[in-house]
Amino acid sequence: MAEPLRVSRAQAIELALVRRVFTTVDGQALLAQWQQTFCRRRSFVDGDPHGTAFREGQRDFVEQILDAFALSQAEMVIEEPEEAVA
Repeated sequence: MAEPLRVSRAQAIELALVRRVFTTVDGQALLAQWQQTFCRRRSFVDGDPHGTAFREGQRDFVEQILDAFALSQAEMVIEEPEEAVA
């Protein structure tokens, strides 16, 4: 089994929010539209490295949302911040 992903409490809350928003009917419809628009095309733009980077960023954003669904609670370890030493 793979090593669990270490996340902060804020990241765990964000992942839960992403799951909650994108499991609604409207969220699923929006995610499907974004997948069609940003993931079902090539990121490469011939002769335009900035255009390629921009498209890859769009695709990566949608992929991060999809990754949030694939990550189970058991695969995460929430790290508590260390106490500040006075």
